[in-house]
Amino acid sequence: MSTSDIITVNDTVAATQGNTNQKGYVRFIGERNNEIGTFYGVDFGATESLKFFKRNVLRLVTRSETVRITVGDIVCVKKFLGIVRYIGNIKSNLCDIFEEQIWYGVQMETAIGKNNGTVLGEQYFRCPPKHGIFVQ
Repeated sequence: MSTSDIITVNDTVAATQGNTNQKGYVRFIGERNNEIGTFYGVDFGATESLKFFKRNVLRLVTRSETVRITVGDIVCVKKFLGIVRYIGNIKSNLCDIFEEQIWYGVQMETAIGKNNGTVLGEQYFRCPPKHGIFVQ
């Protein structure tokens, strides 16, 4: 997959289901409960909550200025390799709301992380203890 094919957080996408074609903004990329695969959470407007889709029903409409990284990419954090497992908002340690900044949840190759993909009781991805880390 080339970087021009990547859909990432803040991109505008069209979601096609049956005869319906809606445009919205990607706000989340990652696992969803116990479902298999990577899901894209799309915001279609203030009156609706996020709707979740697999990549095959989304079409990129407008690229955001966000770094072109997606779930499954191999990255280097603190001179160690890891795999991106989550992209989106996370709970703030200051209060019980979500930060409006983009965070990248990374499963590190070795046990140099701080968690197992869970922060403040919210599980964003699954990995062995001390292998998970969140970076901006």
